[in-house]
Amino acid sequence: MKQEHLTDKELQEWALGQAAMHGQQAAHVQACARCTAAVANYQALFSAIHAMEKPALEVDMAALVMAHLPVATSQQSVEAAAKRAFPRLQLLLAVAAITVVIVTLLVMSSYFKGLLQGVDHMLFSLLVVTVLTITLFQCRELWVLHRKKMNQLKFY
Repeated sequence: MKQEHLTDKELQEWALGQAAMHGQQAAHVQACARCTAAVANYQALFSAIHAMEKPALEVDMAALVMAHLPVATSQQSVEAAAKRAFPRLQLLLAVAAITVVIVTLLVMSSYFKGLLQGVDHMLFSLLVVTVLTITLFQCRELWVLHRKKMNQLKFY
């Protein structure tokens, strides 16, 4: 039976003294020049790494960044918060979308009357309630996702 070479991970663990080798593996490492050289190289590498000085980075990055940001007065902070608190653009887009839907319904009312003429009132009510429920749940999901992202950005 031919003994295969140990993996790099096994050799590294052996070099660090973390692994307990089986009798065949230990005998292979002692008998194989390639594995013995690899263990010696890993031991030299690990000792060199432990002997290196740790980098001294005692820099407060937050202070460096904050020093370059403009300082806002308390009045500017209040005005900025008020502007963020009321989303005018979103309100304008919502009003425009509702207006487009209402105008479309008014223009196409005769077509919709003919389309729904043979439909039972209960079925129509069920259809409207279903559409509104799905729409409300979708809006709620979008709102929750929006709040989650804003909390991650810490805008509010």
